[in-house]
Amino acid sequence: MYTILDFWLIKMATKPFIEEPDPLLSLCFLNPFAVTGVPCEKSCLCYYNQHLKANLFDCSDTKLNHLPTNVQNGTNWMDLHGNSISSLCQTMKFDKGVTLLNLSSNNLQQICPEFIDSRLPNTELTQVDLSQNKLQYLPKKIMEANHLTKIWLTGNDFFCDCSMLWMIEWVANFTSPSGENVIQDHKKIMCANEEMAGLPIYQLNRVSMGCFPERMSSWEIALLAITGILVIAVAILIVIIFKKREEIKFRLLRDKGENLQGKEADVLISYR
Repeated sequence: MYTILDFWLIKMATKPFIEEPDPLLSLCFLNPFAVTGVPCEKSCLCYYNQHLKANLFDCSDTKLNHLPTNVQNGTNWMDLHGNSISSLCQTMKFDKGVTLLNLSSNNLQQICPEFIDSRLPNTELTQVDLSQNKLQYLPKKIMEANHLTKIWLTGNDFFCDCSMLWMIEWVANFTSPSGENVIQDHKKIMCANEEMAGLPIYQLNRVSMGCFPERMSSWEIALLAITGILVIAVAILIVIIFKKREEIKFRLLRDKGENLQGKEADVLISYR
């Protein structure tokens, strides 16, 4: 299976020989033999790549600031890298057969859960490149996209705090059935906030971040309460002993009726 890197190498090496329509035409179909289709997005290229054996929707480096609205049926690979798209919230209809979506090097700052709910299910999408953007957070919904086999996330501005614990575990443990980590660049994803700047996300955990569970079980709450009471009791005892330290020159007052006045001892026992 081709990866995004293979896509670029083949695309750059073979583009002069690819059967593709005149980019100046506003109507261009993915398959030159197709009878029907929808217009290709303005400034984009829609063509069949012989080497990749895939229908490409190529809107890279076209200054797009929004998701394209006209994505042709039959598209396999969508290339939207090098634009100024800032959010993935709007509705984008693309064909069920899309397997690769490249959104790297944009201005992405937000991915809405609704986008994942409406776009990712019921598709054959397996590879997504979100690298080199400005994402601080990811929606937790992305954990449900189990059909993805390759994801790229490096080069973003992730804010590592306790609300991102799920992502830290997801980055480290999201593996394919073969055991390969789905996050291809998981060891290169860094925190960007001042407190954690430069730390690899996959090395963080709840303890190192000082995060406590949002919800504790009843026995955990009880144990915490008992521990707190014991700590307070020990602290009070230490204070009392410290204040009475001068009186701890214990004397025996009585011993079987014998008068022991003036005799020093190690323990003071008072009978009343």
